[in-house]
Amino acid sequence: MKSDTVDLKTLFIKDVRYLVPLFQRRYVWNQNDHWKPLWEDVTSAVDSGNQDQDTRVPHFLGAVVLNQTSTRLREVETREVIDGQQRLITLQILIAACRDVANKKGFESQARLFRSLNFNNEDVIAGHQEENQFKIWPTNTDREAFKSVIKNQDKNIEQYKNSLLTRCYQFFSKQISQWLKEAEDPEQALKNLREVLRLQFHIVVIDLEPNDNPQVIFETLNARGSPLSASDLIKNLLFQLAINRGENVEFLYQEYWQSFEDPKWSKKVKQGGYSRFRLDLFLNHYLVMNTEKPVRPSALFDSFKEFMKKWPHS
Repeated sequence: MKSDTVDLKTLFIKDVRYLVPLFQRRYVWNQNDHWKPLWEDVTSAVDSGNQDQDTRVPHFLGAVVLNQTSTRLREVETREVIDGQQRLITLQILIAACRDVANKKGFESQARLFRSLNFNNEDVIAGHQEENQFKIWPTNTDREAFKSVIKNQDKNIEQYKNSLLTRCYQFFSKQISQWLKEAEDPEQALKNLREVLRLQFHIVVIDLEPNDNPQVIFETLNARGSPLSASDLIKNLLFQLAINRGENVEFLYQEYWQSFEDPKWSKKVKQGGYSRFRLDLFLNHYLVMNTEKPVRPSALFDSFKEFMKKWPHS
């Protein structure tokens, strides 16, 4: 692994697509635990007035782990996001909210500068797939809501009003608008906000090398933060195996897993006095049926890994 600390300008200004694998979980960050603290950090940095490059104190936003992927000549550089998708998506939505508030206030120049951190150069992506225009491309279940937010499609935003992505955008839009109302010079405040986001907020980027195992790193890293369910880890394991075997993971996802993305599977149900995710419970029963052995809920993922080792096609 190689690591480097970069500011958001370095992370987002180049033509790049940070691709979230389809087998990762959907966006789960929320207002109280994530959006509000981030906005408080941003406004605190802006209000401190520490805009001078020589004395600017960096604010660290955590780490992202990226895996190199092969891209054909003249295609947009693509990096697979092994860890940190929640952080990257939230930052892109915050930038989009800044852009749109700037537009509504009539500060078109500032809006264009924010936009450059949301979209890749149109001339570079000409003739390529639609998703190449975005700096980050989320997992399947979040793509339509993400597109509606980043492209500011009001009709679609209403369609996805219950999505956490939409609610994140609406939260930041409201906060930015209220904050600007209190500013003596709103346009200068937006400039300061843009400079703080671009240059003062830093992320540790960890690049995997050819011999690094993305699955092992994914499991290790996700033992912290917003905990993954056993079914999240199993999903990642299965599709990582499919990738290693050269399978068509888009087809496998749509054919065999997409139905499990229905919200009913992520609801908790009671069993034996404990609440468990319905999909975890289903996979537990599946494992018991196939192994004819009891499986402890806390050991579901480890038991599934052992089961996979004995699977004829694994």
